[in-house]
Amino acid sequence: MTYNEQRFRAAMAQSNKSTPAFPTAQETWDARAPTVPLGVGWLQPEDISPMAVFLASDAAALVTGAEMAVTGGDAAKVS
Repeated sequence: MTYNEQRFRAAMAQSNKSTPAFPTAQETWDARAPTVPLGVGWLQPEDISPMAVFLASDAAALVTGAEMAVTGGDAAKVS
């Protein structure tokens, strides 16, 4: 959500792409997206908000001590 050159460099390094001197958000997204199963460079607020709405709803009344991973499959990297 903010420009973070250090994070962009780290994300590009994880994708095994060469890192430009000053990576842009779009370059980083494009490099990272193919390595995530759902093909997204990183999550946007609208990707996470449905989980927040669910947890705030009556439907989640019995949900306790749970960890909800809204990651777009980031933990399952694609080579």
